[in-house]
Amino acid sequence: MKKLFISFDYEGMGGVCNWQQVFGSQRYNELITDQINEFLRGIYQVIPAAEIVLCDSHADGNNIIYEKLTSDTLLVSGYPRHLYMMEGINAGYDGVIFLGYHAPVGQRGNMDHTYSSSSFYQIRLNGSEVSEAHINAMLAAHYGVPLLFMYSDDAGIEWMRKNLTPDLAYLESKKVISRYAAEFQPWHELLLNLYEAGKKITDYQPWLMPVPQQLTMELDLIDTNIAYALQMIPGVMKITERTISFTAKDPLEMYRYLMTCVMVSSAVKNYYR
Repeated sequence: MKKLFISFDYEGMGGVCNWQQVFGSQRYNELITDQINEFLRGIYQVIPAAEIVLCDSHADGNNIIYEKLTSDTLLVSGYPRHLYMMEGINAGYDGVIFLGYHAPVGQRGNMDHTYSSSSFYQIRLNGSEVSEAHINAMLAAHYGVPLLFMYSDDAGIEWMRKNLTPDLAYLESKKVISRYAAEFQPWHELLLNLYEAGKKITDYQPWLMPVPQQLTMELDLIDTNIAYALQMIPGVMKITERTISFTAKDPLEMYRYLMTCVMVSSAVKNYYR
């Protein structure tokens, strides 16, 4: 194992529990960069020649402090990106890692959402609710790349174990009290746990997510105006005044449809507000 892809999201990291903390705060950007560095340090301890691509996948992708990042790590940053949270993924990786992931919208979890808390209420794939981890693991599987590890709050881990796989290696970042409250372990313990988790990277059992032959995605939108706008995208069908759907031939096409929905939603969601 040498080449690894890491997708970072903010909401499931330790030490944060509300939106104000995860958008543009220098203090919290340093806090999450420190956590990522400890995990990377553990990986490089056991695989000194590891090739690691880190994809900053929260909001506009400008959260991780570049100059403080472990020097051997390549960083993907900025927005827009065709593959957003998974920009750069291809068949050349030995495994994928999710850091700071969270529970889907409507579940018990810090800042629970699925891709857009301000536009989407729920996303379903072939009739079943999905999370960002679910969608992104499927895109990795499209390239034959397995998921190795996920760092999340206890609610995000619980959802993954129940709905996808109990066998994946997980590390808990915090215990959820409510959508905007959490219990944090001591800082030094958290960093040590991340370092040790990184050192165990070669011990983790890879999990390749099964990919269904048919991929029909339904999006419940926050309001009818967003749903109306999304119906302009070729291939998008109206289900109700607030729900649209599309069918994709593979996970890559599905992901690009979803990213188009995210961008169109962002363009129209604040009209007349």
